[in-house]
Amino acid sequence: NNFIVVAKCIAHEMKHLHQYIVVAEEPNHPLREKWLNNMANPFVVTNYDDVDQLSEYSAQPLEVDAFSYQYYAVNKFFGLDLCHPSEWYDMLLKFHAEKYFLK
Repeated sequence: NNFIVVAKCIAHEMKHLHQYIVVAEEPNHPLREKWLNNMANPFVVTNYDDVDQLSEYSAQPLEVDAFSYQYYAVNKFFGLDLCHPSEWYDMLLKFHAEKYFLK
């Protein structure tokens, strides 16, 4: 469904904007240092057929937070439960959401 794809994309990219604002303006945010380090040394995928590269990219603190937020936001605002095809990554996203978004 195109609506779900667009909603996920908007939530994900808006979370990246939020991360940049936090790094610039909130020195006491619990994830600030991880995000700042990730921004300074991002992993960039050079081969989208390489599962190891995609896994490393997806495991970066900025991406875990943004992917987790997109699932949280789509559920909160549209009542849709999403899950990642990778069971371990889905568990990671849900754990992150519980720790940082569902307080």
